[in-house]
Amino acid sequence: MIEGQINPIEMAFGYRIKKANGAYRYIWHYKVKPTPPDETTQTQGNSINFQDGSVNMQATMRLSDGTHRKVVDDDDPNLPEGINVETIAQNFFTDLDWAPVIIG
Repeated sequence: MIEGQINPIEMAFGYRIKKANGAYRYIWHYKVKPTPPDETTQTQGNSINFQDGSVNMQATMRLSDGTHRKVVDDDDPNLPEGINVETIAQNFFTDLDWAPVIIG
C-alpha cells in the first residue's frame, strides 16, 4: 500500500504525565489522526543501527464545539472542593467529557 493512500481513523488520545513537582497533568486530545513515523538510521561502520520509531499524531478541533484538548493538573489550587488526586485519577479516563466540577 502506498503511504499517501492511507486514511487513518480519527480517535481520542488520553494520557497523563508526571510533572517536576511529582503531581500529574492529565490530557485528552479529542480528535487525532496518526501520521507515519519518522524513520532514522545510523550507518557508520559495517552495520546499520536502527533507531526506535516514534508515534506521531496530528490533532484537529472538534467541529461540534471547537475544542481540541482538555488539560487537568491534579495540583491545581483552583480545583473545586471535593475534587482531589484520587477523584481525578478515577474519573478522567472513564469519560472524555468528565470535568472536575461539583454540581450542587
